[in-house]
Amino acid sequence: MKKALAFLAAAFLAIPAVFAGEYPDISIEDLKKAISEKKVTVIDVNGSKSYEKGHIPGAIDYTANKEALASKLPADKGSLVVAYCGGPTCSAYAKLLRLPRSSATPT
Repeated sequence: MKKALAFLAAAFLAIPAVFAGEYPDISIEDLKKAISEKKVTVIDVNGSKSYEKGHIPGAIDYTANKEALASKLPADKGSLVVAYCGGPTCSAYAKLLRLPRSSATPT
């Protein structure tokens, strides 16, 4: 779990500045709390090979589930959904927002 959270922290730091301020930030502590309370849907957008090597426990593999991802998201559009990936070209937000119905859409 420590390795996954360290990776998540690095992924948050690597998100391009273009998204800064567009979506609310979540602290590592708040994310850990939401995960433990089962109040968040976490989506790994690193690709299936990376997912197989390690991911945040309970995270959904976007690549393996992209065709049915909308059905895996909470029905409540106000629900917390966190997508993460590592690297300066991360496009987690863009991929999620292209879904026909996405709780990742800002309210």
